[in-house]
Amino acid sequence: MSATVTNGASMFGIELESGWQRRVESCSGDLGIGYDFEGGEALWLAMKLYSSTRTPLDSHDLHIESLTAELLGQMACKPEKCTVPPYWLRHVREKLNAEFRAYLTMDDLSRDAGVHPVHLSRMFRRFVGRGVGEYVHRLRVREACERMLDREATLADISCELGFADQSHFTRTFRGIAGMSPGVFRAMLREYRVTAF
Repeated sequence: MSATVTNGASMFGIELESGWQRRVESCSGDLGIGYDFEGGEALWLAMKLYSSTRTPLDSHDLHIESLTAELLGQMACKPEKCTVPPYWLRHVREKLNAEFRAYLTMDDLSRDAGVHPVHLSRMFRRFVGRGVGEYVHRLRVREACERMLDREATLADISCELGFADQSHFTRTFRGIAGMSPGVFRAMLREYRVTAF
């Protein structure tokens, strides 16, 4: 992924690893056809993806991979007819709930589910209401809130133990979900505990 600025215009490009385009087209549709999405979900997914790549993260970060897969699914435009959750979705959620601290990839999850990563991303968002990466981030932030009750645990330790790239990544993610920084949240916890007793 790359972003460039030329004469006041910003460009954001995504380069797929070899084989991904064929795999996407086999389960979705033709990425070679240009569509005008007039904004819509594709624009918001692209903006989330761009925002998520503004800091140094591994290109195989689950949040980045799931947003990319969702965006590709939108771009390929093959409609999904499914109105009930697929049988494998429960297994994927159970795995995420159990292993959210671990390093997970879309390829690992889709291999376990027996479906393509783009299909997994699309179905996950449809039936869970958020992307895979966002779902994992919310699990990590919830766990972080509980761990902050331990006065001995530093924010750096918590962010590392929960699988964030670094403390600043943890802080940005926490703020995006909770609406405040982890430091402010922890201070509120301490203040509440003092006044509650």
